[in-house]
Amino acid sequence: MHPTTSILVLVARPHTLFGSLCHRSVTAQVLRVSPIPVLVRPVEA
Repeated sequence: MHPTTSILVLVARPHTLFGSLCHRSVTAQVLRVSPIPVLVRPVEA
């Protein structure tokens, strides 16, 4: 990240049941380790 970044915005998309069982959430990983605030938005149709 750039040193002057003050917030990170992520777009989260829904997963199927199979997808959520087989893949780890990148959004959850970022939320755990980010030193700055994270805004998570859903995908807009």
